[in-house]
Amino acid sequence: MCSPSSTMPSSAESASASAQTSPTTKNAMKKSVSFQSVEIAQYPMELGDNPSAEGLPLCIGWECDSKSLFQIDDYETQKPEPRRRDQFWMPAPYRVDMLQRQGVTASAMLRTTKEMKRIQKSRNRSIQNQKWDKVHLFMEESGRKMKKVTSATSLKKVASGTSLKRISSSSSTIMTAHSDPIGSSTSSLSSLSSSLGKLLPKSTSSPRLSTSGKGKSCRSRDPLDDSRKRLAVHLLQHPEDLDIGNEDCSTEELSGLKME
Repeated sequence: MCSPSSTMPSSAESASASAQTSPTTKNAMKKSVSFQSVEIAQYPMELGDNPSAEGLPLCIGWECDSKSLFQIDDYETQKPEPRRRDQFWMPAPYRVDMLQRQGVTASAMLRTTKEMKRIQKSRNRSIQNQKWDKVHLFMEESGRKMKKVTSATSLKKVASGTSLKRISSSSSTIMTAHSDPIGSSTSSLSSLSSSLGKLLPKSTSSPRLSTSGKGKSCRSRDPLDDSRKRLAVHLLQHPEDLDIGNEDCSTEELSGLKME
């Protein structure tokens, strides 16, 4: 049986051993990617629709022709050198021959050529009209501002139209009241005569009848009625002599006025 003193060194050795192995375990936990083989697929070349190309455009088809599997080490030893940039360029006649070998018809090539020219012309027009973009933007912004101004002014016109209708109706009422000065003066004369008739004493004598030379009887004029009319005309011509609206005017003052 081991003594307690002999167990302490063994525990220290195990701790130091775990401390020494910890960096290796951390490195082993790092993520890494490795390849064992390379698969190369061959796709056919077809007629494309890129309008920026000169001549007939090319594109890669969707159906795979063949696939080849290589080990990564064999591929790295046998792969060719990378091509230069000028080696990626294919002349237009070479592309036509390639498409003919792929079975593309001449009518399809003509349709693609016409469509490409149409798109190229539209793009050239867009580029030429690009200098007028600021003018078009300014016109659109000014049109929107004009719409806002016209809508605001139309609302103001509607609001002012209702107020003008009210003002016109009130003014027409006022003009109707003041449109006939002769009638108003006649009405004021009749009202003044009626008020004076109430204040002045009425004649108790019956109207006298006079006969003309032809034997016809006519009613004689009452001098009191004539005096009332003269007084009314005088007061209309000289309103400062009497204010009808003044309540302090008494009956004695009215009866003491001199008749013309």
